[in-house]
Parts: sequence; structure tokens; C-alpha cells
Amino acid sequence: MSKGIYHHRRFSAKQTNKLREIAGRSKRTFNFLDQREFEFLRSVVLDPATEYPEIGAVSKYWGFGPEHAPAKDIVPWLMPKLERLLGPHEVDFFAYQEAITPWKIHADIRWHESRIPYRVLLIPLDVEPNDGTVSYDSWPETNTVVFEQRNFLAHYPESSDDLIIPNTGQDHWLRSCDDPNVEALIPGRQIPEQDWNALFGHIPYEEAEGMTIDRINPWIPMSIMQWDNTALHAADDFLGHRIRTKRCFMIFTFLPE
Repeated sequence: MSKGIYHHRRFSAKQTNKLREIAGRSKRTFNFLDQREFEFLRSVVLDPATEYPEIGAVSKYWGFGPEHAPAKDIVPWLMPKLERLLGPHEVDFFAYQEAITPWKIHADIRWHESRIPYRVLLIPLDVEPNDGTVSYDSWPETNTVVFEQRNFLAHYPESSDDLIIPNTGQDHWLRSCDDPNVEALIPGRQIPEQDWNALFGHIPYEEAEGMTIDRINPWIPMSIMQWDNTALHAADDFLGHRIRTKRCFMIFTFLPE
């Protein structure tokens, strides 16, 4: 299965039960990277020669597995850190990402025939205001917001040839409260409109219906944030806060077999 294509089908009952069992809160860890590690990853996204194989409507994206050449200088020092942070797990793939427009509310979950998707981790590498790149100690404020709601793909068919190709635009996305796959919705609008608009100028307040916030994760140099593969989350309205783009390194994981 291509890492850029999501199958439109549900997990087995055993997989779904395990996904529900392992569901947990979003977390963040400060000073996860040391200066050298942070600068190494950051140098990749700031290098004008870096090419992103996938350029969509929402972001530029470069995904690769731990066995692929771009990972050879990352795996030796990153894997032990991840083991201490997460415990037993396996890396599905890594990705460098450069934002074009803010992601709206979504879950990263993608179907797999036998594996159990686990945690998604994000390492902020750069926040570039409209005026141009600044040193990492001068980043303007921006956040990734994780919600308490979940998508286990439970209402997709058991078998389907339909494919979902993300990063092609978000105008056709359903409101979370209208998506039968989304669970743990709370009736009404629990997030005050003023607070919602301060975070999500790119998302109409009507989409707050049923949503509750787990954690607001600020983009802090050398930190890492994590959430369940099934957890709904969104970027804040960085364009509305005079940020041209933000860049990160992401890690997608499985539970070990």
C-alpha cells in the first residue's frame, strides 16, 4: 500500500477492539532532541535543495520508511529515544512536511490488513513568519490542537476498492459531527466561539459541534508531541497569524506484532 493512499475500509473487530483499548491522551515532551539532533533535522527542511515528492493542496510531503536511504543518518540516534518515550513499537514511516495551508480537523488513521496503528509523533523544526526565516528562539506562536474525539474507521465497509488520497484539498471534508466514523462527540458546542475563532480562523464555528479539546500543543524547538493515530486534530490558523509556513518531522508507528 502506498503511504500516500488510504483505503476506504474498516479494520477487523480484533483490530478495532485493540485500537479502542490503547486510546490515550496527547502528550508533549520538552527537550526531546539535543541541539545537534535538532539542527540536523532542521537543516533538511531549510535546505533549498530539498525536494518534496508529494506537493498537495495542503502541504509539501516527503515520506520514507526506516529502511530507506534518507533514514540512515536518523535511525541510529532516534530509535533509542523513541523506545524510551513510547515503549515497544515499530516505525511505519517518517515524513518531513512543509505546510501550505492549515490542516482542518482530521485523524491520521489509515487501514492496514493486519497491523495496529499506534502513535503519531511530531517534531517542530521551523516556524517562518511572513517576513522570512527567523532563528528558532524567535518563532511566532503556533499550535497543533488534539481533540478527544476518535475515528476508528468503524463505519467503513469491510471490503472496498475505494481509495482516499489526502492532501488534495479539504473543501469536501465532512464536519466531524456529520461523519459516522467519528466517536465520543459531546452534544452542543463545548468550546466557546471566541476561543474557537482565536485558534481556528480557517474552520467555521459550526464545526465545533460535538468537539472537545484534549491538548493544545505549542510548537517549541527540540520538543516532540504525540497523539493516537485515531485522534482527531488540526493545525491552528497560522496563516491568519502572519506565519507563511511551518515545517516538521513526523513519525508514524505501529504496535509491535
